[in-house]
Amino acid sequence: MPLAEEEDVNELLDRRRAEIEVISAAFASEEAWVELSAIDSAPRIYRRFIAKEEEQCACFLVKLALPDEYPDCSLIVESVQVETGATLSRFLKAAHSAAASLRQLMQQAALVAIGGEAIFSVFSVAQDWLDDHWLSHFTHKSHTWTETANSANTLYSKATAPCNQLILERRFIYSHHIISKTKRSDIIDLARSQLRLTGCMKIGWPGILFIEGSTIDCQAFYDIIRRWQWQYLVERGREQETVECDKTELKARRRFKDFTQVDDMSLLAEACRNVGLDSLFRSCLNLTVADDQQSIEVHEPLYGALIHVDHMNDAKTYRKWLRNACEQRDVALLIKNCCTTNGRLIIFVALVGHKSNLIGVLKRWRTTKVDVDSRNRPCFERMMTVLVEGSLPPRRSLDRLDWERTNSDAQLRLKSAEALAIVESIGGQVWRERLRSILGA
Repeated sequence: MPLAEEEDVNELLDRRRAEIEVISAAFASEEAWVELSAIDSAPRIYRRFIAKEEEQCACFLVKLALPDEYPDCSLIVESVQVETGATLSRFLKAAHSAAASLRQLMQQAALVAIGGEAIFSVFSVAQDWLDDHWLSHFTHKSHTWTETANSANTLYSKATAPCNQLILERRFIYSHHIISKTKRSDIIDLARSQLRLTGCMKIGWPGILFIEGSTIDCQAFYDIIRRWQWQYLVERGREQETVECDKTELKARRRFKDFTQVDDMSLLAEACRNVGLDSLFRSCLNLTVADDQQSIEVHEPLYGALIHVDHMNDAKTYRKWLRNACEQRDVALLIKNCCTTNGRLIIFVALVGHKSNLIGVLKRWRTTKVDVDSRNRPCFERMMTVLVEGSLPPRRSLDRLDWERTNSDAQLRLKSAEALAIVESIGGQVWRERLRSILGA
């Protein structure tokens, strides 16, 4: 590394260290703390904010990441999570909605502050927003949910349901894909813990959400998840029935007893068939959205890249970084080792996801110190080769691949024939031939 460049790197490092020391000194340990990541070299800054409304208290836990280039580049607001002991569902809905707004606001503040130390200014923006806008945001959300409940109850009361009855609703929600562990966990938590929903989630391509519960809880679920990042999300169908306003009666009329997760369409079909919802399942899948303005997005092919990595000196940390980077961008990842015909170890990586997200992973991969050199110093990846990149052919076998299990460290090593088969199941014959060219198989 040239001397001038090394001095610049050292200066950035000193500035980051100084800012972290100030953070540690300025806040109590339960208000803010710093953790060094085992996945990459970027330290994580945690800050807990508290917003109050009457007797309820919402805690927002913010996580910031400081890339190697910070403060010459923007810090990253990785997440804003809600920590709350509140029991009112309307309060939780408002808090989760506020968390999304807060994260966006903080990231905008970070972008404005590029080139300077931004942590305090980002924290200040967040605190000001909570002080000035949380109350109105909470009141607005509470009013919105109350209006929704009143409107729905009034509507169904006039139509079919007397005042001592409620509406049990089932909804079928279609997504381009559901692969992110974080998103899957959030969906399960939202359905099971925060709302009183049962049903089933089918992960992979496509992603399917089948929910049942009161019409208010179903609407709340859909309103919350559609604010998240999706390539495509649409409600495909619903059905309703009137039940007595009794918890025992409502529970007895549910078709699903819990909210579960499956990884294959046939399992979802079987689950619906077993509870007498086969006709709804089939009718929802047969719906077309050719007249929908978003129909192009539904049929937009998946994007993929097959990459040859020459070596990984710190393989465990390298793989953790890749998994974290892909998880953040909702990109499916596969890391495998196999041997060439002359016994040389080959490392290849497969990425699948939305085009912009995948390109973002590749860009970050090339500009982050993901490995160590021969002197055990952090270094950039300079010896990766993209064997093939582009839109993938539609293939049903892609959804049948257990990405989580297949990508575990225990499943790293493959025989050549297995490696060729698995890349063909993702990218077709083109991917197979490109991998074969480096394996010599």
